[in-house]
Amino acid sequence: LLMLVLFPIFWALPISEMIAELASARPAEGGPYIWARDTLGEFWGWQVGFWSTASTWLQQALYVVLIVGYAGKFFPMSNTTAWIVKLGVIAIFTIINLLGIEEVSKVSTVLSICVIAGFTVVTIVGLVNWNHNPIEPFMNPEEGLVGNLGGSICIAIWMFCGYESMSVMAGEYEDPQVIPRGLILAMPLIALSYFLPTLAGLASVDGWENWAVEGTGAVGYMDVLITYIGPAAGLAFLVIAILSNCSIFNAYILSGSRGFFVMADDHLFPHFMVKLSKNRKVPAVSILAMAGFTILLCQ
Repeated sequence: LLMLVLFPIFWALPISEMIAELASARPAEGGPYIWARDTLGEFWGWQVGFWSTASTWLQQALYVVLIVGYAGKFFPMSNTTAWIVKLGVIAIFTIINLLGIEEVSKVSTVLSICVIAGFTVVTIVGLVNWNHNPIEPFMNPEEGLVGNLGGSICIAIWMFCGYESMSVMAGEYEDPQVIPRGLILAMPLIALSYFLPTLAGLASVDGWENWAVEGTGAVGYMDVLITYIGPAAGLAFLVIAILSNCSIFNAYILSGSRGFFVMADDHLFPHFMVKLSKNRKVPAVSILAMAGFTILLCQ
């Protein structure tokens, strides 16, 4: 909980301010890659462009696996069925991205509203049923100071990253100034969406040591609703968990497909990645390549 207060201030806020300032001064397709290339040269531009894009490509399979994993709690699936569902998820969001940035934004907006609504309900129900001290113990006594700091810092860095993704598509925005305006709203909303449900969950459901994603006796945000509203509310939140990962997957196809596309246009990546679709003018080859790469990794 302490890290969820400190990291938005000392980590996320400086990064989001940097992205807002640079995106306002130099709005361009490729975002950080362009900024590094123009100021530090092609070598460092390539490093920034390649590693930031590669990290997005490498993590995409994670969200597909989580989507299918959560869905498996509704409908138990064989390995073959799960594989088919993974292919379906990848196909659906690849098609949405091939349709264009406007279609991606509409889907992302609807999914984000659903996710925010779900966590708002968890927060309200948890705070209303405050029965436990959420900061007792202050840290896990079995892990020690170093173990607690290491674990919480790793999670907090993961939570508060990705702000640069907004700037990667800046060349396609009608008004690039939407980036700083968006970050002004997004940064505090993201911080609160992590802190408040966690506070409410720990305060309302006992057993902090059992909070986990999976495993026997694992406790999570869903249990707040199951405990105080009923099983149906818990299942509804499971849908929210699926939609949350769908939203991230959808948005990261958009930003991840632009990185190598822009680098290819500068002859710093295989040139076939620069191919645009005829009708929608989106980097279709890059999007399809990303989909194929995700299919390989999600096994």
